[in-house]
Amino acid sequence: MKNLITFLIIRALSPNSKTATEIFKKILDERNPTPKRLVRQPKTKLTPKPTPKKVITEEEELMESLHYFTSKSYQTKEDKEAIRMIKLMLKNRK
Repeated sequence: MKNLITFLIIRALSPNSKTATEIFKKILDERNPTPKRLVRQPKTKLTPKPTPKKVITEEEELMESLHYFTSKSYQTKEDKEAIRMIKLMLKNRK
């Protein structure tokens, strides 16, 4: 409503409608500035240096799993079975 009254007053005081609309647009832009768009630049990703992975042999993997099962405080029936299987596999390898 304010905008309409403002435009009518400007139109009454200006010589033609073209200048009235230009003046009104300038006033309206000053009242409601257009928000600036923020453009975010993508962050550059730091690529870490590739570290050589430790090669684990099957025997080392079996030893690790055996250590895990034997170090458990409570061993279930399945754990005991797994320990026996791992020990048999290690014996067969040697």
